[in-house]
Amino acid sequence: MERVIEMILRDIEDDNSINARGVNVELSGQGFLKRRKSIHLIGSVDSEMQRQKVKRIAEHHAGDQYAVLDELSIKASV
Repeated sequence: MERVIEMILRDIEDDNSINARGVNVELSGQGFLKRRKSIHLIGSVDSEMQRQKVKRIAEHHAGDQYAVLDELSIKASV
């Protein structure tokens, strides 16, 4: 696992306002020789606020080197 993924997961887990159990972060390469890398945020969170926080954390660590693809869903309230 690349270091950027470890840093993103650590920051998500360290934020007590985010329920990180349903969040997965994956790294993939695209394009010729897979030079363009993307960080995929996959899974579900409890609220829009949590989704935005996870995305902000990923974007912070992604910088200009990675594109962040937000595929997170918000769990339906019961």
